Amino acid sequence: MRAVLIGAGAYASVHAEAIERVEGLDLGAVVDADPARAERMAAGLGVVAFDDIDAACDAIELDLAVVVVPTVAHVDVAVRALRRGLHVLLEKPLARTVTECAELQAEAAHGSLIVDVVSQRRFQASNERVKQALDEGLLGTIGTVHMDTSVWREPSYFTDAPWRGRAAEGGGNLLNHGWHALDLLIWFGGAIDCAQGFRRTSRVPGADVEESLAAALRFESGCLGVLEASLVARGGGRMQLTITGDRGTAWVDDSSARIVRLDVGGELVEETWVSASADDALVAQYGVLLEAIRDGRPLRVGLPEALRTLHAAELILGTAVEHAGSATISGA
Repeated sequence: MRAVLIGAGAYASVHAEAIERVEGLDLGAVVDADPARAERMAAGLGVVAFDDIDAACDAIELDLAVVVVPTVAHVDVAVRALRRGLHVLLEKPLARTVTECAELQAEAAHGSLIVDVVSQRRFQASNERVKQALDEGLLGTIGTVHMDTSVWREPSYFTDAPWRGRAAEGGGNLLNHGWHALDLLIWFGGAIDCAQGFRRTSRVPGADVEESLAAALRFESGCLGVLEASLVARGGGRMQLTITGDRGTAWVDDSSARIVRLDVGGELVEETWVSASADDALVAQYGVLLEAIRDGRPLRVGLPEALRTLHAAELILGTAVEHAGSATISGA
């Protein structure tokens, strides 16, 4: 099976390396609207460069389009690839809004082609074990979840790729850095039916998106949650999640997952698992995608799950009140 990499930006190289590691998948071409950028990446990978997806499809036989372009172009590029008979793997986030995805949904439903969306945290074995424990009810009734995804990003995070600082182009913390944490939260906790948030706009001049966000959440199950996402946390861990049930608690972070719970005899038991790297997890997602294409096996993400995460992001951002003025914290 042969893939075309659409978009030759910084993260495209991560996908190129992942494709090289996936058995049965080869990279055949790089496409970018900037011909020089496409040529530079293609030359380093030993493949052909194009500045248009149709030209690539006309020139060589392709099976899978890996879309790594700014969010504002996701739907248009994915639809064009589907119309050329290619399966599609979209980088996160799926799109800017759920409504924007209508044409993509219709095109995907029209034929037998598959659309998947990158959510590699679902493919870390430690997270799979936590998900299994939740599905089996080992933690009992879940009462609360708390997700903190706080990191430090230099101003260049926005200035090197200006679209990240523009809400109209799909920029912002939650849809980009925060997407993986939110997706994991939805995978574990289910759909959100109510949210109330607060946001602070980026410190970078010209950026109109949230740099810090805090939201109170209610899940359809009745579980309550808190989501914190910050790009101004020096020394902060990338992600920390706590899930509390009446029979046990789970803790998940970048490097491991741990559960402490009551067993059937009422004794406390503890289980700990080490997390695979994000790059290894991305390779695992590619493997599941190939199995879905070849054998009809179910996707772990796909359009329905990605739409559920996007709907949650819209709900949170739609209720997020802008903070005015500066905050001061002092001791008593």
